[in-house]
Amino acid sequence: MGGQIQVLSWEGRKSLYVRFYDKENRRYVVRSLGTGDQGEATDKAIALWRDIQPKIESGHPTQTQTIASLVALYIDEELKRVEAGLIKRGAVRDKQAQLKPMLIYCGLNSLTTITQVKEHSFNDFVAWRRDESLRITTGRQGKLEHTSLNKAIREVRAWWKWVRKKRLSTVELEVMEVSSRHERPRKKNIAFTDEHWELIESELLRRTKDLDGERREYLPTQIYARFHLKSFIQTLVESGMRPQEATNIIRWKDIEFKDDENKNVRFNYQHIQANHSTTCVINIINPTGKGSRPVVCDAGVILKMLFVEGVKFRKSVGLHPIQKDTLVFGNPLTGLPFAYGGLATQFRKILKDLELNGMGYTIRSCRGYYITRMLALGHSPYLLAKNAGHSVDVMRKNYEQLTADDLLEEFG
Repeated sequence: MGGQIQVLSWEGRKSLYVRFYDKENRRYVVRSLGTGDQGEATDKAIALWRDIQPKIESGHPTQTQTIASLVALYIDEELKRVEAGLIKRGAVRDKQAQLKPMLIYCGLNSLTTITQVKEHSFNDFVAWRRDESLRITTGRQGKLEHTSLNKAIREVRAWWKWVRKKRLSTVELEVMEVSSRHERPRKKNIAFTDEHWELIESELLRRTKDLDGERREYLPTQIYARFHLKSFIQTLVESGMRPQEATNIIRWKDIEFKDDENKNVRFNYQHIQANHSTTCVINIINPTGKGSRPVVCDAGVILKMLFVEGVKFRKSVGLHPIQKDTLVFGNPLTGLPFAYGGLATQFRKILKDLELNGMGYTIRSCRGYYITRMLALGHSPYLLAKNAGHSVDVMRKNYEQLTADDLLEEFG
């Protein structure tokens, strides 16, 4: 048979084996023949070769693997990406958490091996994951929230995409995300109204200036923390950056301050302090490449004031001066990013003091407010999406929250 098939024996084993060569993948496919008789083994090898050779040539999987083993292999490969610095370990934990219920669903539907999965096998998965999975996984009744359900679906689809990429199956699963958020009332990360943003910004400013009437004297560190939070929230509103981009990525060297003629301002205390232009370019450089882009915005004065306050604070407490590699919104005492949870706690307190808690406002509302405001002002959706670091579709689905008043102002 042209050397494409071989019957082999191994020392210490009674059964004979057949070996085929897969030219495209440059590997051998070995199967046990279940007999030690040479004649019977040859007949079985020929029959097996006739059955398996078309699968090799068409790229179909030649071995049956369990769904659980493939999930384990997928997680192992994702952990290698963690070690390479491509993704964070928390992302792998999320994948594991979302794929465990899928394995339960497979068990309930007698899906053990990958060859048992057909196009329709996951038709009931979405309804089961939404309505019944919590009772099985946590012992409590309830329905999975809209966003959590879509996250579960995305992880299953990502895993199956990996299965197909490994050429372990040619089946296309019929499992899709549920309808868009616009069909349900948004409960979290709601964009500020103009009136509420004015209240929030006024309170942020008051907290940095009106300290004389406070009960106790604040330390320089506490005063700077208030100024830092004000600058952080204002910058997010003016630029539309993701909060973690501001806290973890941008450094002073990444900011191009502009003068009145749109020329770059040199990075030093005198030049930055003397310039009053609002325009700046924030170059977000993500080591993974995701979201890297220049962000043009009017946060120039805000960032210059933060720079000046940072210089004064460091000098007053004896810290090293600001360097080009210093994180813009980092903790000056440690050089590390401020914990996002701590910033969120401070912001929630401000909302509570203003009686705006319970309205769905979070730090991420800054991004939605920026996008909604820019769209209402008539800016190009494509250019706005480029500035925000995502597609027009994602912007429309997740961030745009135009109201009837915005539309009346434009078309009324």
